[in-house]
Amino acid sequence: MTTFAENRCIMIRESIAEAMKVRGVSQVELADHLGISKASVNNYLAGRRKMSVDNIEKAMMFLGLKILLKSK
Repeated sequence: MTTFAENRCIMIRESIAEAMKVRGVSQVELADHLGISKASVNNYLAGRRKMSVDNIEKAMMFLGLKILLKSK
């Protein structure tokens, strides 16, 4: 069973991956923009590693994504 925080991390990761696909952004392009290796991006997208909050924010801005938080 996954926690609330883990579910949110998965949703953010999947949103980044989908936005990359829709916008035609490669892992190399995202890695270059973030100043990290392609392997780091690959590991993050595969769920093997976590990305810093700063890099998540940069990736989302680069891809034109926003996070909307709302209460139930």
